[in-house]
Amino acid sequence: MDWSDEKFNVFPSTSSCVTESAVMLCDDHKCPQEFWSCGDGQCIPYFNRYIYQTIYPSDRSCFSGREYNYMCELAANVSLWTKPDGLCAESGYNDSSLVFSSNNDDDQCIYLIRCALSKGAEINCPCKGIDCNALMTNSCVPRGAYLYPSRGIIRPWFVQMYTWEQNWNDKMPYINVIIGSFRCRGFAVIVPDQLRQQYKFSVRTGNFMNFDLEKVLCSLIAMQHKNFTSSHKYSSTCWNDSLTFNERPYAFIDICPDSGVCFSQYRITDGYWDCLDQKDEFENTDHENRNYCENIRKYRFQCSSTQITCLPITNFLLSIQSNGICQNKHDNMINGTGRYLATISCSSINTDLNECDLLRHYIGNSSMLNSTFIDSSHTNEDSSLKRLSIETPFAYYCDTFWDKQPSHIDENPDFCSVWICAKDQFRCRTGQCISMDWVCDGEWDCSDASDEFNLPDHNLDKRKETCQQKYTTSLPFQNICHFDYEYPCFRASVSDPLDIITHRPCINYSQIGNGIADCYGGVDEKNTFEDCQKNMLGNTLRCGDECINYIEKCRKGTECQQSLLCFYKSSNSSWCNGPNDVICLNGTCATDARCDGRYQCSYGEDEHWCAMHLSYIDQMQYRNSKLFTRNTKVSNELRRYFSKKDEFISPSENSTSIELLYKCNRGFPFYLVDQNDIRCACPSTYYGDTCEYFTDRISVITHLDLNTLPSSLTTRLLTIVVHFCFLNTIIDHHTFHVNPLLEIDNPVRHRFYLLYSRSEIFIEHKRKRLLNRTDIIDNHPYSVRFSLFSLTENETTELGAFHYPIYFDFLPVFRLATILKFPNATLDPCINHQCNTNSICKPILNRNQSYYCACKSGYSGNNCENYHRNCSSYCHPKAICRPNSRGLIGNRDNPLCICPLGHFGPRCYLQNQACHSNPCGQNATCHASYDPSGENPVICICSEQFYGDRCQYEKSKIQFRIELATIATVSTIQFYGVLEESFALLPYQQQVIHGLPQIIRYNYEEHKIPSIVILKIYEELLNPKYFLVYALPIDQAVNITTTITPEECPYASNLLSENNNHIPAVFRYHQICKNNSSRICFYDLKYFCLCNERRALCFGQNSRIDSCDQCFAEGRCIKDNLQSTHHFICICPYCTQGDRCEFSLQAFGFTLDSLLVFDTRIVQYIYISATGIIFLLGLFNNYCSFVTFKRKQPRLVGVGNYLLFITILNQCSLLIILLKFVSIVLGSIGLTNDVSCKVISYFLSVFTRSTYWLTSWITISRLLTILYPISAAVKSPRLAIYSSVGTLIVLFLMHIHEILFYQTIQQSNSSISICVTNFHYHAIEIYNRISTLIHYLLPFIIQIVCTIYLLIRTARSRARTTTTQKTFRQVFKKQLSSQKELFITPIVIIFSALPQTILSFSLACSQLSSWQRHMLLVSILLTYIPQILGFILYVLPSTTYKKEFEQTLIAKKIFKHHS
Repeated sequence: MDWSDEKFNVFPSTSSCVTESAVMLCDDHKCPQEFWSCGDGQCIPYFNRYIYQTIYPSDRSCFSGREYNYMCELAANVSLWTKPDGLCAESGYNDSSLVFSSNNDDDQCIYLIRCALSKGAEINCPCKGIDCNALMTNSCVPRGAYLYPSRGIIRPWFVQMYTWEQNWNDKMPYINVIIGSFRCRGFAVIVPDQLRQQYKFSVRTGNFMNFDLEKVLCSLIAMQHKNFTSSHKYSSTCWNDSLTFNERPYAFIDICPDSGVCFSQYRITDGYWDCLDQKDEFENTDHENRNYCENIRKYRFQCSSTQITCLPITNFLLSIQSNGICQNKHDNMINGTGRYLATISCSSINTDLNECDLLRHYIGNSSMLNSTFIDSSHTNEDSSLKRLSIETPFAYYCDTFWDKQPSHIDENPDFCSVWICAKDQFRCRTGQCISMDWVCDGEWDCSDASDEFNLPDHNLDKRKETCQQKYTTSLPFQNICHFDYEYPCFRASVSDPLDIITHRPCINYSQIGNGIADCYGGVDEKNTFEDCQKNMLGNTLRCGDECINYIEKCRKGTECQQSLLCFYKSSNSSWCNGPNDVICLNGTCATDARCDGRYQCSYGEDEHWCAMHLSYIDQMQYRNSKLFTRNTKVSNELRRYFSKKDEFISPSENSTSIELLYKCNRGFPFYLVDQNDIRCACPSTYYGDTCEYFTDRISVITHLDLNTLPSSLTTRLLTIVVHFCFLNTIIDHHTFHVNPLLEIDNPVRHRFYLLYSRSEIFIEHKRKRLLNRTDIIDNHPYSVRFSLFSLTENETTELGAFHYPIYFDFLPVFRLATILKFPNATLDPCINHQCNTNSICKPILNRNQSYYCACKSGYSGNNCENYHRNCSSYCHPKAICRPNSRGLIGNRDNPLCICPLGHFGPRCYLQNQACHSNPCGQNATCHASYDPSGENPVICICSEQFYGDRCQYEKSKIQFRIELATIATVSTIQFYGVLEESFALLPYQQQVIHGLPQIIRYNYEEHKIPSIVILKIYEELLNPKYFLVYALPIDQAVNITTTITPEECPYASNLLSENNNHIPAVFRYHQICKNNSSRICFYDLKYFCLCNERRALCFGQNSRIDSCDQCFAEGRCIKDNLQSTHHFICICPYCTQGDRCEFSLQAFGFTLDSLLVFDTRIVQYIYISATGIIFLLGLFNNYCSFVTFKRKQPRLVGVGNYLLFITILNQCSLLIILLKFVSIVLGSIGLTNDVSCKVISYFLSVFTRSTYWLTSWITISRLLTILYPISAAVKSPRLAIYSSVGTLIVLFLMHIHEILFYQTIQQSNSSISICVTNFHYHAIEIYNRISTLIHYLLPFIIQIVCTIYLLIRTARSRARTTTTQKTFRQVFKKQLSSQKELFITPIVIIFSALPQTILSFSLACSQLSSWQRHMLLVSILLTYIPQILGFILYVLPSTTYKKEFEQTLIAKKIFKHHS
């Protein structure tokens, strides 16, 4: 409510709250710290509330003039008179209400005081200011003080008094007096009448003007006037022992217990002082390392990890200024060096650009540890961060302002030496460029002051003459220095700078800005030295680590008071102590001589170090006015290149008088002819004869989250009836509608008020409750209920309700901000609960398993026991009638009618036929809006070619035929406007196509005329080439149809010469245009530049504006839509293909999805059938194997246990491969998800590859048995079990990346879902490839090597021991025949996998034809032969296992059947 979450400007003299109908935004607005409310949403600085003060600028006033009411005469620098109604009249007003009694001199005295204050504004005033004192001697008491205004206006207990003998040029009150009581923390201040004169004080100091008076006076009041037992005091502990209603402590830290007020911890380090000693903002507190914004860090800005702050976004309004809060300037510019935050447009008007996203991300990232805000692919691709430039504008280089912190490299004289100024600019001797208007204006702009002294000779004769005349009488030491080439100042680095005879107070102009302090105080280096905040020193008085602005220089009590620049100040309070008195170097006093343009000291030292001619703000903050206006100065160059129309709204010429305009405050005045009187129609937030009172209310901000709408619910319109209840009594109601078709992607935020009753009963209840804290904590009688109704053509159905208790009903305004969300599918609470026959059970949607009984149409009462017969005649027959539901406020006698679809009105008899007249025309779709005001009865959804609220405007057309001979894989056409606030390219639209475009078309709205069109051409994965299609001066909407050959824009670094390589490239961009007059454009990653008048005109750009991250395998993603990433083109690397480069063509990179998903449904069913047959064959074989190996005898040795595991895993593999084919077919119709994709792929890899490894362990086990025949450990069944389990665990871990990186994607323009791998890291992709090869090849190698070695070893052993003479070859053959079960399995495995291996390598990185895809599919199925034929491979070749199988039940049945 204080707008701390919004980028609103509270400073201008006028406010949008006054001129716009932002009712809730303004009426609920709480002004921030140090600001005072104008009563209509506008805020002004506190010091402007004191209209008589002249210390601070008074240019920020309430548009309504509220701060002047009833004390107009006190206004500084203007002559006003207070009328009887409190409003102000200008000079010449005839106040007919004045009546003086002959016996009352006080009235006559106060009238003369008013005349003196107003300079005779009332027409009958006998005097005008100082001359009033003589007249007052007859009416006023000598040395008497008179009250004016007659009562407390600024505060009820705070009055101003004037003495008739004072100087009327100063309208400050003579004294201020406390005349009542006020509350403080822990006590109330009560000043008795007899002691009030003791509490007189002045408000001339800034502390009183910048804060609430209570905040100051609570700290200063005497102890005897503090009433610690008063019931009206604020809590001494700030209620820090309280808990919220969900049992959590409040966000409170007692950081300044001596303060008179309580405040939240979120106001600590927020940039505003709450403690008078500023302890809540200083870093040297006991809490400096604590983050007070931990709970809301997404919405507050933190300067750095070492400077923890809690800055609201409103601080960014002050970004272009001398001082910020952050030491690193991150609250001033992005990352302290980039774009000024104040130039970021964030408003509801700028919806196309939506720069608010940039601020949200910048603020949200600020509190992340070690985070750096960057505009890169790490951000959300749908964010505006991808669309905007965050760089320092090119035009800000060499413009005399420091934009690059902390090095100030942008104003380096060596680098600026190659800069080129515009024709209408002045070039400093340092190379910097400034406006001609700034030359010889009395303020240094060039860092060497060459704009004020020793002007160069180029058409500046008149200005040089003006400068000489100006400085002849305004510079000191005129008799000592030669102003033609010398600058006068006290010398630095000398023993006594004030001894100007010994140390001549003059330096050469060439010494100014050279980085060396030749003048005392660095006066000659004001544009090169830094102040304490690392800003330009300017006119700041710096004394060591202390810095004082020019206005408060030389004040007492500071270290700077002893500075020699303060030589003119007297230490004697009774002599030469005027604010502008000067003690000359010869010891004499020159009265009121300081910086008046006249020499009154013998050496003219009274004119030394003068800046008093500057404005107040420029004295406070060096060159601040020029800094704020430099955008306008530089944008003149843009306007010369792009001649745009200035859009403005002319002021209304309404003749309504100001008196009539503000008579009703926020209400509307109307005239009653018969009564000759003016009455006020008040908005709901005010009441009273002149709308002078605020209404206690609930401010509701809500919208329905349609993404949570149950899929089973079909509705045309949702009607939401909101009731504000006190217990069971309805006080107020509101109704709004939600159109799901229109709001599913663009939800409408509904804002409305629910009012408290002002009846005497409720007011008395609230008054008693306010004083009973226990009642407030324990009881919550008020609540808000949202009842939802679904409207279709046939019926209106109540869906349920949302119920919200109001915990803070004691507040005058409570804001209920909530999103209405349907709960996830849970058990319906009405299944176990029933209501009576007059009601229907409905769920409370925001309370689990809660319900209520909704009365049927026509019934009311706690149990719906009362039937109201008037419902049958009052509401439409199809409407739902709810008696007693309108509330106490409004027409409570009639029932509330909830209208059926297509009807509206209090009785629902009016038909909504707004669309019948076809208001949207033939170019749109019309939807009824159900706007209760009737101002916007329809919502028109326009076709592509039209726009406007009624689609009444046809977009203008741009069409180019492109003639360009180049190779293009993908082309991007970008249409830009120019954002003058930041000199950046403003993207309007982007088009992406395959190849080179032949024709470019763009239909644009009138306010989005593209000034620049750029063509970017991508060739494979190379960096893009830029081409300028056009950059035209456009001053009106036009249709363009032509043929054009775009001009190529080279990369900037390719055009720069090798000369001056020590100068950063950006400074030399002007030289590119100067050296080549035919050059049109060039670019780099930050700027796009046009050549204009032999200098560069560069615009900030985001070179990655067309980039996205939707492509896999490191493909380049080029997106089409600026606001969405659903439309894009991927440029795929070598050996990948697919819309998103999701398919790998590398060896063993082919997937079942890529080979099968795009086939016809019949082909897919054939493969599913084949896989089903394979599954059934495997099931029989593996079952036979399982019953064999689970017997006791085979499991006595390790090999039997291995085979048991293999049998189980074989069948699991076949089951998973069947599920995989089924999921592919389901994915082709969009019925798959990430879970099935990850799980199936994961288990398929693990189960299939585990059989390979366990088969290898069998081979190794048999080899070890031969090598170590007597070793029991080798044959141990436990070893086999542990090895099998360990293998599975290792494989599960090695394939964990498949769970992480497998995902389901949907093919563009189809419903096909595909399971693919998306390896975010190249290392993971390499690991997966190597892992796949290892799991396939290594087990085969192990099996072959071990089997061959086993046979050779056995054959040699038998050959040596045999008695018959047989050769080794004969023995080997015999062993090969007798031990055939050892090598049959590996041979089958190898030959089954060989086709896939050969095809994978031979077809790698090539586009597959249909028959090649099917060959690969078949080869993949062939690899499952070992899993299918387990019984044949492991049981039948072995005599031992065959005998075991013959003893199984299934074998006996088979043999019995055959016999």
